[in-house]
Amino acid sequence: MVFLVNRKILYIAVTLIIFILGIKVYLANDNYPDLIKKAVLEMENLSSYRYTSEVRIMEGEKVEYLSRVEGVKTREGTWVKGEILETPVEILCIDNNTYFRDTQTGRWLTFPGIELEKAEALVNELNPLRVLAFNRVENVRFRGTEKIDGEKCLVLEGRPDYQHPILKHLYYDYEGKFYLTKKDKKLKRVVLRAKSRFNRTVILAVRITLREGRADVKLPTPG
Repeated sequence: MVFLVNRKILYIAVTLIIFILGIKVYLANDNYPDLIKKAVLEMENLSSYRYTSEVRIMEGEKVEYLSRVEGVKTREGTWVKGEILETPVEILCIDNNTYFRDTQTGRWLTFPGIELEKAEALVNELNPLRVLAFNRVENVRFRGTEKIDGEKCLVLEGRPDYQHPILKHLYYDYEGKFYLTKKDKKLKRVVLRAKSRFNRTVILAVRITLREGRADVKLPTPG
């Protein structure tokens, strides 16, 4: 009799645990889009941040890098170095002007009045957070954890609904992975894939890795 009572208590306890865990998972899933949104807003409000960006076009086994850059963004402007269309570049956007460094002479070429970082082109390279200008992220799911730069991150997967005109016009069926630091839920990395509207065999792949900049970070002075 005691054995039957113990089994009954154990059964009730296990059922309660499963029920509570189910509620926690449900609530957590419901909160994932808000975590992503909050992490993006916090990154936008930083006084400075550093980033790396890779943009690839894939067709079957063929992979073409459109750009591979690393950059610094502050409230004063943007500084980026790397390759765009297999061409070495160094670009500085500051004081409502755009500067390109001549790779042969090392001197800055000045284009006054051109605010390239606000243009729709080169959005991944000069203004990576605009890539995250989606209306919402749908069907968000938890996909485990991964380490980035030695820091454990939550991996959330979902489908971004874009409002960016170029990204929305050229590509569709977006899939996104969002890496948030487990400790404080800061945005660490975003990986996006989408299909071309003009060639269904072409896939766009974007990877942006972010980290907070120092308070004293300075952009170079063109001269």
